[in-house]
Amino acid sequence: MGSISLGRFDYQYHWAIDKIIELHYKGEEYIIFMETHEDVVLADSIDPKKVKFDFNQVKATEKEFTEHKLIKIEEKDKNSVLGKMFISSSKPKFRKLIRNINLVSASGFKIRTLDPELKLTCINTCHLTDNVIDYFIKALNSELQLDKLPDNLGFINSTLPITSSESTVVGNLSRMIENVYPKYSYKSHSIFASLAIELHRKGTDIRDYPKWKEFVFHKGVTFTTVDQLIKSLIVSEEETSIMEDFDLLVVDFEFKGMKAVKFKNAFRNYYQNRYSLTLTKLSLIKEIRNAIINTLDKEEEDIIVLLSLVKAILSNECVTSFESDDKLNCAIICEYLILQKDGK
Repeated sequence: MGSISLGRFDYQYHWAIDKIIELHYKGEEYIIFMETHEDVVLADSIDPKKVKFDFNQVKATEKEFTEHKLIKIEEKDKNSVLGKMFISSSKPKFRKLIRNINLVSASGFKIRTLDPELKLTCINTCHLTDNVIDYFIKALNSELQLDKLPDNLGFINSTLPITSSESTVVGNLSRMIENVYPKYSYKSHSIFASLAIELHRKGTDIRDYPKWKEFVFHKGVTFTTVDQLIKSLIVSEEETSIMEDFDLLVVDFEFKGMKAVKFKNAFRNYYQNRYSLTLTKLSLIKEIRNAIINTLDKEEEDIIVLLSLVKAILSNECVTSFESDDKLNCAIICEYLILQKDGK
């Protein structure tokens, strides 16, 4: 699969996906918002009473940021890079909710710190020399009338290389899936592409959502969103084996074309959804399995005859709970195959 192009914002999206991978691996709750107030906004809770935010500007410039470059206002801009970091965060409605204000750079920073020998992944206000702090405050006072440098300011040295950001993220994604979703087969590029598309779709939604719940739904990508997306694209070893056995069994049906595709999809959907158990579903599964076991006592080997025998002893309530005869057949075949693997 080729690379996924998101225009000039490629690096920002790659950095955001890498952040998702990191937080998902840790099992932490999160919401990622793209191009909302800042390039990447990270929230740590879906509870509006508890949520705190990290505001991140993400830059893929090839040259490191110097102190002068941070405060310089280019001709085409109204604000300096440093000034832009505080435009949203200085608003009263955000101030108490912001945990960190970060500038993420792919090429690093050349800023004087208290310990020049220390190689920091994140340079915070507390690491800066007094001269640097005074230099920044003087510039910000002239630009935005700010007279103090916030304690939650951070200059993050990104570990994501500019020239191979996508392949690096895909590699990190593979390692995360192997740890969080073991014994599943997957295509990491497909999952990466789906994550990028979902982030881009929500990041390009320019509508306003004043209510928090709507804002999260339309603009945010949550832990649950990512978990469901990944689970829809990975396949367990058992599922692979079940699908192979299904292909062997349904030869007797002599389905062709779209009929065969629809039947196989119906079977896969039943198998994947049977683990989302409810009391009603448990009852149906138990009845189908008991009917199969009773029928197997007759040593019937023809799957079509087996289906007829099983359906003949199922209750009307069980039969009518399925939308079609094909979906009922899929349920019976699936339970039959699972019973066979369980040695029953």
